[in-house]
Amino acid sequence: MTSHDPDQLDALLAHAGLTVPADLRPGVHAGYLELRAMAALMRAPRDAEVEPAAVFAIEEVRHAG
Repeated sequence: MTSHDPDQLDALLAHAGLTVPADLRPGVHAGYLELRAMAALMRAPRDAEVEPAAVFAIEEVRHAG
């Protein structure tokens, strides 16, 4: 199975019990490919320099408004 295999998406949709109208299938397939690409990035090892430089405390954000 390749990442561009529409049969893989069809199998996943069927397993989840979902039906997608034919006119929406190209957009759903494009979104599926993007989601797979993002998931691959999340699973890739990362170095400390890719972590956010700034942090915030939720209490500070809640009281600022």
